[in-house]
Amino acid sequence: MEQSILTIDIEDAFRTGKECPLCHLIERDENRFLQVFFSEWIMDPWCRDEIISSRGFCRHHSYQILNHAEAHGEKLGLSLVLENLVRDRLQAIENLCKKSDSLINILTRNDLKSILRRGLMRSPESLRRFVSKVVASLRDREAQCPACLQLLESNVSHMETFIQMMVHYENFRDVLKDSRGLCLPHLVEVIQFASRLLDQRSFASMLNIILPLQASSLTRIHFELSEFIAKHDYRFAKYGFVSEADIVERSIIKLVGISELGRMGANNRSSQN
Repeated sequence: MEQSILTIDIEDAFRTGKECPLCHLIERDENRFLQVFFSEWIMDPWCRDEIISSRGFCRHHSYQILNHAEAHGEKLGLSLVLENLVRDRLQAIENLCKKSDSLINILTRNDLKSILRRGLMRSPESLRRFVSKVVASLRDREAQCPACLQLLESNVSHMETFIQMMVHYENFRDVLKDSRGLCLPHLVEVIQFASRLLDQRSFASMLNIILPLQASSLTRIHFELSEFIAKHDYRFAKYGFVSEADIVERSIIKLVGISELGRMGANNRSSQN
């Protein structure tokens, strides 16, 4: 495996001392996406069409984009995208209004032949299908969020590179041993991904690297939590907090990761490979 931008990114991330370097890369990629969105996507009609076809952004990224727009004076540009999205949803609602009016007219006339001919109400199952179509046409499709899809691809790429580096880069193993390991969700994803990517011998070798590292990382976390708790006792308060000062925040990162979106997206994508 040759050195590349991907391998350099992984190695640099594991030198940062972050509780999960893969989460750190997701955050970096997410910030880059926001910058590209406002510098390139907003004024590109083709990109705006892509956003409309995906029904916009998920809730998480909608607010990320809003926060970025407010912080950088980009609300006018964002309004161009929102205007297109609102118009698209308005058309969908208007179409549903027409279908609903048609259904009401038929039912109020109690015209059985018309009902059967149009196939609108043959059974309760028909009504349920109609309701399902209404809900599906209105519901946001977070799986199609353009930001999620890009982060998904980046995250899977980072995981694959990380796995290959563990197996083929002896020098990287030294960097890995000095790191803080991964968050538990990324650990699960890496193991699942590696089980499909590697042969049995390489997979076993990888487990012998990553599992002891994770055990050591959790041992450190547990010790620092114990220190943090102990120093809240008045008898030990005089010692003050050292590395454990932010251990509560770091423990949460270790247990659940930073980016719920990127983590879930990577899991969905890797399960398809």
